[in-house]
Amino acid sequence: MGADDVENTKPHPEPYLRAAAQLSKNSNGISPTACLAIEDSVPGIASARAAGMKVLGVTNSYPAQRLNLAHRVVATLAEVHPHDLRNLFEE
Repeated sequence: MGADDVENTKPHPEPYLRAAAQLSKNSNGISPTACLAIEDSVPGIASARAAGMKVLGVTNSYPAQRLNLAHRVVATLAEVHPHDLRNLFEE
């Protein structure tokens, strides 16, 4: 799913809602609230949050303080463990 596949781009939630709809077709009804978005931009985080998703921010493009709307911010995906992801959905 890319910018050419949607009418409204980030920070609008349409890209993430469309992606969740595609996942739902292939996964017997997955909800956006059960999805995790991994983002490295402020508009991307806003888009995923507006879609109702949990967001993991990665400091590739912006410093951690700029990504503070993410549910969790890390410097690299190597810092993330499966139990950390489960905890995001239990909050």
